[in-house]
Amino acid sequence: MKKIVSVFLSLLLIVSLAACGGKSAAEEAELHRGTVEDNVYTSQFLGIRLTVDEDWIIADDEQLAELSGMVLDSFTDEDVKAQIEKGGSVMDLYALNQADGSSVNINFQKLSFISGVLVSEDAYAEETMKQLPDTLASSGITVGKLEKANVTFAGKEHVALTMEGTVQDLPLYETIVLVKTGSYMACVTAATFFEDTTADLLAMFQPLQEQ
Repeated sequence: MKKIVSVFLSLLLIVSLAACGGKSAAEEAELHRGTVEDNVYTSQFLGIRLTVDEDWIIADDEQLAELSGMVLDSFTDEDVKAQIEKGGSVMDLYALNQADGSSVNINFQKLSFISGVLVSEDAYAEETMKQLPDTLASSGITVGKLEKANVTFAGKEHVALTMEGTVQDLPLYETIVLVKTGSYMACVTAATFFEDTTADLLAMFQPLQEQ
């Protein structure tokens, strides 16, 4: 299990770096970090909630700051925005199932414009598909299959990327759901080993209005 956890932590950082980002002040939404209380993650910004049982651990602010390349005393809403404006990616959630090594995480990035139009989920997915295999291969992760799909996530339709691959001889499956909110993109990633149960992980997210 230690090997699985180590692999996932490395993979999360790589995937964060692989996605495209950009800068723009237009179509701005007020970005707020999610909150965690009693193993419940709530994001008013995205309008979603995740509830996990005792098998799961959710990263605290110090761990999230480290994964985002920041220091804890600057992990506020304003400093998160500043990090994203510089072209960075900030992790808002990382939850790990200690029983089987599966995980879910959420990263935020700032969107860019193409021909004056804010990048859509579809365009973001297309660009990410170009970069991801080579980026992962340089770190010992082999992508066997990478596809774009339309999925229902927390009651709404979104574009997603589905990936099958291997890392340190372990079968790896990921589904990355793209959630565009204003001029920000959230990448909601579910990852599992050995068997693709990413749809079950993503089904744990619920819209706030149904709580």
